[in-house]
Amino acid sequence: MDVKLSPRLGAIAQMIPAGARVADIGTDHGRLPLFLVEHGVSPFVIASDRIKMPIAALKSQVQSFGLEEQISVRLGDGLTVACPGEVDTIVLSGMGGMTMIEILGRSPQVVAGAHQLILQPQRSIPQVRQWLAVHGWRIIAEDIVLDEGRYYEVLSAEQGEMTLTEEGALFGPILLEKKPPLLRGYLSTRREDAQRLLARLEQEQPPTPLAIEKIKQVKGLILRIDEVIACL
Repeated sequence: MDVKLSPRLGAIAQMIPAGARVADIGTDHGRLPLFLVEHGVSPFVIASDRIKMPIAALKSQVQSFGLEEQISVRLGDGLTVACPGEVDTIVLSGMGGMTMIEILGRSPQVVAGAHQLILQPQRSIPQVRQWLAVHGWRIIAEDIVLDEGRYYEVLSAEQGEMTLTEEGALFGPILLEKKPPLLRGYLSTRREDAQRLLARLEQEQPPTPLAIEKIKQVKGLILRIDEVIACL
């Protein structure tokens, strides 16, 4: 097959332990499941999506390679496609953080039966970390990757207690500890995004109470980003 992964999917694959049964939720064209099976990382992968066309194409590809026993292609919404205890690792990527939280919250028994969550939220990352802390998961690994000019955070969590500070929720407890090479560039990009949002909010005349509160929050975030960058 010789499946090639993007940097974003490659970072996810590196966090999956050998022998883990995996559920790749929102698999799209199934490159991650195909890669995991081709390289002997996973003996069994659920590849699911709620969109029919990529699932139909993936099912045909899996059949052509004779991988029906190793890759179970399923059409459905979130983790409703899996049974409790069926997989060890749940992968959610390519979606917003609040969508991830909703998916995890709708299938508590499936989540409880897993040993590892690998998450790559595109938005609302602090909320995802807070959800993990509240629901008995602790972050054990975090990474930043640059893929086609865009930064992505990837995190791995296992069941266990985690004390999460506000700073840890905002920037990642492992990222703050390990300070990976891409952290400065990633934080600079977040600062630029916050500055653009601040400029839009300050243009609103007259400012609403909601806008005033949001301006305060964004200014606070910019200050925190500057403090972290200064320590790198």
